[in-house]
Amino acid sequence: DPFDTDGILAATSTHVFFRGFDGTHFGLYASDGGGVTRLIETAPEGLTSPNFLDGLTVWRDLLYFRADWQESGFELWTSDGTPAGTSILREYATGQGSTMRNPTEFVPSGPYLYFACDTGRINRIGQELCLTDGTPAGTRLVRDIQPGVGFSSPSEMVDVNGILYFTARTDDLGVELYRSDGTTEGTYLAEDLNEGDTPSNPVQLTRLGRA
Repeated sequence: DPFDTDGILAATSTHVFFRGFDGTHFGLYASDGGGVTRLIETAPEGLTSPNFLDGLTVWRDLLYFRADWQESGFELWTSDGTPAGTSILREYATGQGSTMRNPTEFVPSGPYLYFACDTGRINRIGQELCLTDGTPAGTRLVRDIQPGVGFSSPSEMVDVNGILYFTARTDDLGVELYRSDGTTEGTYLAEDLNEGDTPSNPVQLTRLGRA
């Protein structure tokens, strides 16, 4: 049967992954070269919006992505290319309360995969820096940079020799440059480039040279 795809592809050593619509279902599909399998249906029948699944990222030969499943809302998923090996990595709140309300980057750095998530229904925080080591127990908040329910909205993430650099916002400083080694203590303001509450708004963080 023909598929409509939107060009969002990712590949491990064994599978090619893509978002697609088979005429009835929109979702995540995988091919091992011998056929195509639907791994997760992320929207009700007939709904073809790609906004229900994004962030396809391969790390340690597994796929990580954000998906909106009818029973859980937007959460972090992982897949090995098979239906049995496709599941939510960690759901902070059962039911339809989303942990990952907004699209996010997935960036490997050191032994972790970093992303932004919102565990607010449980911890009463907004969108903050999170990471995973590939296990449910190792999927966690790194630091609540903007304390309370406010969002620090980490973005512009880049790895530099095992240290993650990124931008984040606080009420006191605005948007500034931060760094993280994956620990709470090792996640802090790298430089207040524009001192005081006026943000420096750094953008397009780029690593120069070889790792």
